[in-house]
Amino acid sequence: MSLSLGKIEMTYDKISELIINRIPDRITVCKITTLLKYMFSFVLVCVSALKNQEQNYFAVGFLELLLIFVITNILINNKMIANVINDILLLFFNIQMIILLYANTYLSMVMLTSINSIEDIGGKTVIYITSVLIVLVFSFLPISKVKYYGNKYALLSAVLSMELIVTLFKGNGFSPIYGYADLAMQHKHYLELSKNILNAEDTEIDLYKEEIEDYWKADIRAKNSQMSEKPNIILIFTEGLSQNIISDSRNIMPNVKLYQNKSLSFNNYYNHTFATYRGLIGQLYSGYQLSDMDSNPLISIQSILSDEGYNTAFINTEPKNHEFSAYLNSFGFDEVVTDNSEKQNGMINSISDKDAYKLLLKTAKQYGSKDAPFFLSIYTFGTHATLDSPNKKFEDGSNAELNKFYNADFWFGDFMRELSLTELYNNTVIIFTTDHATYKDDSYSASFPNYDRENVDVDEIPFFIFYNGNVSGHIDAKGRNSLDMIPTVLDFMDISAPNYFLGTSLFAEDSDNISEYSFTDSNLYYSTKEGIVRDMSEQELNEFNKILQDYFVTKELIGKSYNEHND
Repeated sequence: MSLSLGKIEMTYDKISELIINRIPDRITVCKITTLLKYMFSFVLVCVSALKNQEQNYFAVGFLELLLIFVITNILINNKMIANVINDILLLFFNIQMIILLYANTYLSMVMLTSINSIEDIGGKTVIYITSVLIVLVFSFLPISKVKYYGNKYALLSAVLSMELIVTLFKGNGFSPIYGYADLAMQHKHYLELSKNILNAEDTEIDLYKEEIEDYWKADIRAKNSQMSEKPNIILIFTEGLSQNIISDSRNIMPNVKLYQNKSLSFNNYYNHTFATYRGLIGQLYSGYQLSDMDSNPLISIQSILSDEGYNTAFINTEPKNHEFSAYLNSFGFDEVVTDNSEKQNGMINSISDKDAYKLLLKTAKQYGSKDAPFFLSIYTFGTHATLDSPNKKFEDGSNAELNKFYNADFWFGDFMRELSLTELYNNTVIIFTTDHATYKDDSYSASFPNYDRENVDVDEIPFFIFYNGNVSGHIDAKGRNSLDMIPTVLDFMDISAPNYFLGTSLFAEDSDNISEYSFTDSNLYYSTKEGIVRDMSEQELNEFNKILQDYFVTKELIGKSYNEHND
């Protein structure tokens, strides 16, 4: 069977015509994808600005989106280059906007340095992964030329001028593009500081102190004369807890509030750093960290108490997090205690707050049966950002943010009740605080809409010292920070020792030490003096950077000396 050439050509023409008629015009498709691509970014700008209740995010974001549009349209004659540049610019732009939507800030060094602990925010894994995929899809849609009247270069100049004017009067902090430049500058500063530290030689750096000055005066101490000479100590770090959550009128944390009012409690007291890998070690050593996983060879509360005859232990509530476990082992406690059972009942393979407090009570009883006093510390994980409560719920349980704090409070109360049934209750100092302030993400902002807080990392945090029958009261810390926690505890215990602490006791009425009012995560710098979170002045920044460098150099030199001695 054969077909003539004419019939073949006629059949081919019909098939081609059918295919062409059924495929949309490529130019029309590109116009649609161009519209979708820019509309997606524009909607992101609007939603992020509304979520943060800040019109400046909209103004600057819109202008920078318009700038990307104009630049791309100028380059569109070379479609491949224009599409590549547009894809890259809008991808970076959309990343900033999606982070702003959920985290109330643009991409920061803390986020980048915490990438190894990304599983800790697994409470919103589905939401975050879905958002990332949507951003990728819309960022890489093809574009076509958009015709408009007027000179394209004049429009470019006008948009640039408007953005410069807005950022000049409102600040660079609202600019997603500047956010990347700021990251680069922060990294440059970090590299320069690291280089200076590594190249440091023995110099006259006077951070060593012979003693912990006594501000908890004898006449006041006499009021709690029933305290034994060396009582046991339990130090509780609750993950990410701001004071406003405890003080909230909805009574989210009634047990913590109760004991705070029965204790020596410090108001207007702020976190000195962020996040956990800096907050725990930073407080225990009363110092700062250059990098998350840096060890500290200087003097800590656990080393001082060990010299005083205390048995020391830290309870690890993340035993399956090998990096965190190694971090805790570097602290120099006599023992790191954990629950090594295969199944962990908390979120993200952690020990739940319920089981954490039960483990704390069990460990306290074990250590209490020994001849020496003990110092136990614990970090409870259940209140971490994005998580919900696996146990107790607040009211109807519809708000995960409130659930997790209510749950932590319930089991703290249960622990205190169980402890009160033992002999330990009358011979143990309970210190309650946090590793850092609650991170101000979208869930926090939605749950506490009436709480006026601008900074996402810095806030007033709880710190109180409870001893049954001891004097109680509230002491104004006047904006001083968590560098002062350990010096305050040791002052309260009437223990003095040589140290390199940057903080001093909060029992001192005032302090002229800039470190005690300074927040840094090694990239961002704020002052909390008098309870006002603000940017540092240039003079303050220079003074503080000198202290930071001296402290990091001291750590480096002491560490080298220690290693050489052991070799």
